[in-house]
Amino acid sequence: MLRRKQSLPGQMSTSVWLFAIVLLLFYATGCTAAKEDDVYCFAVDYNGTEHCTTAEEGAPIEVVTPTAVPTSQPVPATINTEASEPGYALITPLFGSTTYLIDKDGQAVHSWQLTHLSGGAAYLLDDGTLLQTGIIEESELFPEAVLTGGGGYLQLLNWEGDVVWEYAHITDTQLQHHDVEPLPNGNILFIVYERFLKDDAIAAGRSPDLFPEGRDEIWSEAVLEIDPATNEIVWEWHVWDHLIQNVDSTMPDYGEPADNPGRIDINYFVNFDENVGTHVEWLHANAIDYNEEKDQILFSPR
Repeated sequence: MLRRKQSLPGQMSTSVWLFAIVLLLFYATGCTAAKEDDVYCFAVDYNGTEHCTTAEEGAPIEVVTPTAVPTSQPVPATINTEASEPGYALITPLFGSTTYLIDKDGQAVHSWQLTHLSGGAAYLLDDGTLLQTGIIEESELFPEAVLTGGGGYLQLLNWEGDVVWEYAHITDTQLQHHDVEPLPNGNILFIVYERFLKDDAIAAGRSPDLFPEGRDEIWSEAVLEIDPATNEIVWEWHVWDHLIQNVDSTMPDYGEPADNPGRIDINYFVNFDENVGTHVEWLHANAIDYNEEKDQILFSPR
């Protein structure tokens, strides 16, 4: 759990039941991450559009629309009104161009046309404003991020669909990705990849054996809070400030990870399939939430 420096006054930003659903149909649909003619197809979105990228690192996404969606995948949906919660559901398909508000019968009662492909996270605020993430089309510094929830853009859209605020967090060392969280005071929490070069990571205690072949960097994580009224980052928290390692006693932050639950093991390692990800994405956070009663942030890596 992360605790923010001080409690935030204000009202809760969401009272209507809603959630963001990322509709991806993966390998069962016939879309695989295997290499075929130097093109990787990694997802089929809500609209039946297959998303691919060339094998060349950092290349932009090539979008291919298949002739048909396999019949083994039920489309578009099965409606169970008795099991449905009351209210509406907010759906923003990853890589989609539209965010939908649907009722219990699965009918769209409102929609927003997006100026960036959806980053898979959206929240409807009490005043009818849509908080939406958007995806950068390509990035030389964060090439895998485009395929793995990497965003770059935060937007507020009014009920009519006009963009009333946009913020791009795309730098040489940081890229916004995955989830966001509207706060009671009107500010927004968001997650960023934080890029560190190999020498800096080794100096912090990362084992030299835990770098993918041909890569001289790793991506850590940070949580930032932005005030949309000023575009000022008013609070931030970095994994890099809370590390521990048990590889070298002469290096910083030496200790046993199991004995230090408030620290993060810089040598934590998940053996990703090479076609799905690499250990450049060392932690790969997916979600963030805020508990107003306890003034705590819940931050969820893999």
